[in-house]
Amino acid sequence: MKINSNHCNLAFDENINITASWLKDKLFNFCGYSSEILLERLMQRIVKISLKPYVSMVKTRCNTGNNDDCFPSSGTKINCGRAFIEIGTGCITITYKQWLLNQLDFLLHWAFYLIAIIRVKKSCNDIPANLAFGIGDDNIFVDKDDGGFVNYCRMSPIEPLRDGQRIIIQSSLKYVSSDPDRFKYSSYPL
Repeated sequence: MKINSNHCNLAFDENINITASWLKDKLFNFCGYSSEILLERLMQRIVKISLKPYVSMVKTRCNTGNNDDCFPSSGTKINCGRAFIEIGTGCITITYKQWLLNQLDFLLHWAFYLIAIIRVKKSCNDIPANLAFGIGDDNIFVDKDDGGFVNYCRMSPIEPLRDGQRIIIQSSLKYVSSDPDRFKYSSYPL
């Protein structure tokens, strides 16, 4: 049988459910949040940091062996960068260095949003903004110019693009719009 992404996702999901069961007994209500809410948020983070290492491990094992031995056996530890997760038991272990990196990651994340909130208060704008997500940079810019996209928006059948006074578009590129009063580009529009 040939292993595909569905097989990998199902096996990963099974291990994540085991990890959730392992964590459920260790969490308690904290700072006004129920243990269920904390578990859900923690599982989001665990999936985020462990999916890629798990898939990489499966791919490496499939490329080096036969397809019957692709999935890691029970007891195998996956290094997720910020934690180790043991397959089969769901046990999560964190080294001292990983704990410090997790704390630093939290503080930087927290500081980034605190500064963003403070900056919004200082540069308060009364003009409502429309946010546009998921438009590829290649659909916006041609030779670093967004003129075609701006013209499309002005004549668009999509009312918020056509009538919006201020449009903030998610873009990883730091170009300035040909109509900077109306169009702004930001990596993190929120």
